[in-house]
Amino acid sequence: MFVAMGVFETKRKVVITCHKWLAPALQQEVEALGFKTDRVFQTGVELMASVNDCIRLNLNLRTASQVMYSLKSFTCNDPDELYRQTLGIPWERLIARNGYFSVTSNVYHPKISTNLYANLRVKDAIVDTMRRASAIRPSTGSDLVAVVVNLFGIRIRQSFFWILPARVWPAMATANCQVLRLCWRLWRQQLF
Repeated sequence: MFVAMGVFETKRKVVITCHKWLAPALQQEVEALGFKTDRVFQTGVELMASVNDCIRLNLNLRTASQVMYSLKSFTCNDPDELYRQTLGIPWERLIARNGYFSVTSNVYHPKISTNLYANLRVKDAIVDTMRRASAIRPSTGSDLVAVVVNLFGIRIRQSFFWILPARVWPAMATANCQVLRLCWRLWRQQLF
């Protein structure tokens, strides 16, 4: 299960985005919740946090657009290496066997001319990993619900983020995604 990865308690880099010039307000909100920001930039903040922390941030931040938990950072020289690096993530622990995922990206790389191509290579690798693990192909599309994977890269350095969509959390009791439903259940148990 996904819990085995320990991300609920493991602190990793988290990037929280916001609209342009709202970063000072976002920083105040994050720090008011007891977190220390490591970096503030024009459209967001960066800090160290666990998935449990990300859930809490998602439920309490008003100025945030996305809360993104870092899964992996790596060097990438071409689209084939992007595919191979993507295969190295245990997606079967992040996405339910019959679950749904989407891929977004912001990639600036000399050998990847469009974000759509990067999305396709990532999607193919995730589907191939899931098929090998369970012989079932998960659903995928452009809706930013359930599991959202974001690839961000400038030149040769790439990073994967797991975006935790805020509008998904209230519906977890009926959602058909075991990872996020489990995440919501564990977090609620800590609250009550």
